[in-house]
Amino acid sequence: GAVRLVSRESRVRGAELVTVDVMLEGLSGLRGVQLAMDALGPDGAALELVDLTVDEDRADYVFGGGRAVSAVNRQGGRLVAAAIDGAVESGESAYLGTFVFAGPGMSGPIRMSLRAGDTMFRSAPGVAIDVASASESIVYGE
Repeated sequence: GAVRLVSRESRVRGAELVTVDVMLEGLSGLRGVQLAMDALGPDGAALELVDLTVDEDRADYVFGGGRAVSAVNRQGGRLVAAAIDGAVESGESAYLGTFVFAGPGMSGPIRMSLRAGDTMFRSAPGVAIDVASASESIVYGE
């Protein structure tokens, strides 16, 4: 399986918000996930995390077909979600969660990536699933 970071905006001006959906492709046996993301502005400084959510009402939500739980830790910048009834197949593209950052207030690329030590995919408690992670760089204009 693989993870994609999909920005809802292709360009922002000034301090407009940057909203990024985390999508999962082609993974079977998923029971739980923890995600954390970092975003760096053109000057290399970390962007402020404004919000993070798990939209359980989305039709493409990875755990939408059964009972699931989710939670966010805004202070730690992490979100978690887990299936209660058993593992799921992610299929072609499944939604995991959304991160919202404050824009950098300057033009240039913003680099976003999942935080390796705080991002985990599980098939059972203590059983990790290897997932390829893609970082994304987006150019924003002022």
